[in-house]
Amino acid sequence: MAELKAKAGIAQSLRDGITSLTSALKNSRSVDETYRANDRILTDSECEALMLSGVSARILSIKVDWSLRNGFVFKSSEQEKYYNEKIRDALFQTVTNMLAFGRGLLVFSDGTGASEQSKPLGTINKNTVEILPFEGSLFTTSIAEIENNVMDKNYWKPNKYTIKGTLFDKSRVIDFVYKKPPLRKAPTYLWGGVSEFELLYKQLIADEVMQKAVPSIFEKSANYIYKIPGFDHALQTGKEKDIVGFYGKLERLRSSYGASLVDKETDITQVSQTLTNLDSTNIFTLQRLALVSGIPLPFLVGEAVKGLNSTGDHEMNIMQTTISSLQQRYILPKANELFERLGFPPAEMKVPDELSRADRVEYETKVMIVAQGMIDLGLDPAEYLKKNDMITDDDMTTEVEV
Repeated sequence: MAELKAKAGIAQSLRDGITSLTSALKNSRSVDETYRANDRILTDSECEALMLSGVSARILSIKVDWSLRNGFVFKSSEQEKYYNEKIRDALFQTVTNMLAFGRGLLVFSDGTGASEQSKPLGTINKNTVEILPFEGSLFTTSIAEIENNVMDKNYWKPNKYTIKGTLFDKSRVIDFVYKKPPLRKAPTYLWGGVSEFELLYKQLIADEVMQKAVPSIFEKSANYIYKIPGFDHALQTGKEKDIVGFYGKLERLRSSYGASLVDKETDITQVSQTLTNLDSTNIFTLQRLALVSGIPLPFLVGEAVKGLNSTGDHEMNIMQTTISSLQQRYILPKANELFERLGFPPAEMKVPDELSRADRVEYETKVMIVAQGMIDLGLDPAEYLKKNDMITDDDMTTEVEV
């Protein structure tokens, strides 16, 4: 009996050993403990670099152009003319700054000296005032210039703006702010918004890795491992500098376009590099950019939609939703504040569309049917037709002789 128990104990210990070994090899890592959400605040210099860098510049251009190129629906031809002559270019630049830096500033310049800019601005003479755009990166402030009264409509916003060393009163500035950070992080962002590039940072880095990896691997399709006698000893004695410098020069000269010269006694091991699933990896990177930016992939890369049954309608709807949200949340409220300061009524923004000729004819036909219905009800369809780009202010004021 004792012998049987001993054998059972040995078997159990063996099983325990196997179980323990198997358990040790299991992937027991907790994903939610290993991966933590984190953020990274971009510096102004990084944002400036991204404004001119490849796909980030493309995203910026698409959002600005689609948001503003169709313009506004104004109440009068006077307001439309004033906008085209004195506001349009400054607004384009300000929206670009808002997306790139998280903040874009429009400043009213009434011709007074720098010392007068810190005083409240009274009634604006729209015929003489200049409207100047400034980057958010040129703005500085301090906690003393921030409104701390929670009952004030300007709560946790600047009362004074220091731009390139000149102090401006808030009445002289229209502050276009992009997506706002949490209140506790507002001082970090100078009470402004988060840059579009910061929201896309990880996706932009992934795309940059792809851009750099592909030509590098194509040019040097294999890695060389140089086996150098006594290299460990050189490292230990701190004499590896000359060796590393020599082979560094050799590597900079190596490419698929020429030959490499090495000593006959040098032992070299070649490790080939292959680009597997390159196309799918590239598409996945672009899809992540499209997902976070809200710009459908065909619009982002400028290619036609794919698939036998694809018409592009779904992509167009997504694009219009993205641009309409940008217009209504971040551009139109501040643009109307600008118009109000200049003594103009509020305007509406036109939703962008990219209709084919056949779709345009169908669309205009439906608009005209609705307009005829308004006439039958005794209503004036002029504003409705203007909003839908069927007529202009000149058409509304032109008298037709019968």
